[in-house]
Order: sequence, then structure tokens, then C-alpha cells
Amino acid sequence: MKRARIGDVVEIRTGKGLAYAQYCHKKEQWGALLRILPGTFPLRPQDLAALVRQKESFVTFFPLQAALSKGIVGIVGHEPVRRRPNRSPSSGPPDSSIGRAEFTIGGYGTANVHGESANSATRSGRCPFAPYGTTRH
Repeated sequence: MKRARIGDVVEIRTGKGLAYAQYCHKKEQWGALLRILPGTFPLRPQDLAALVRQKESFVTFFPLQAALSKGIVGIVGHEPVRRRPNRSPSSGPPDSSIGRAEFTIGGYGTANVHGESANSATRSGRCPFAPYGTTRH
């Protein structure tokens, strides 16, 4: 079984076609941080590098190694990860233009929206998503 490396491009079979993500960071507590790339495709794009250069639709933590070992996803390429200064997954998505939200998947952990807990932000209407889930910004 192949071990995932930072920069790997991952192919995900969906009901709407093939989707792609790039493994961009590992956080010991939460696992692999993936940049979910825009679009779905009937066939694998010939130029994965061009797809990886596009702005991601969103980022999420994902159990990448487990999904690889079960054949749920596959590694189809490797491209350099775009570096963004002064941002880390622990302080929110790597691209501040996506939104300043810290979140986890499946109800594990906490969410933080602009320095406010997701529970209070959701109740006040300042948070566009429920505290236990994901969203696009």
C-alpha cells in the first residue's frame, strides 16, 4: 500500500464523476488536510497541474491513509503545494479569502468563527453553518 505524501493529488469517485483533492498538510490530532479542488469530471483531466493551481473550493480534514488502504480514494499525481504565509490549519483554512472559520468534520472537536464559538455564532445568525459539519465560503 502506498503512503500518502504532502503534495499528492487524490482522485475521489462520486455520483457526479471524478473529484480531486490535494494533500497539503498533516495535523497529528485531525489527520490529513485536503484542498478540495473545483469541479467534477467524467474522465481524469490530462493536466492535473493546472487543476491544482486553481483556487480550492474548500479545505477539510480527512482520514486519507485509511481511505487509501480501503481503496476508497487513489493517488493519481503529485504537485507542489501552494504556500501561504502566516496561516495554518489550526487557525482556519489556509486561504483567508475562503473565510475565517475553523471547523472539523463529523461532530468531533469545536468550530470557531471570527473568534466566536460556532454555537453562539449560529444562534446569533453570524455563522452560516451548523457547528457540526462543513461548509463552502
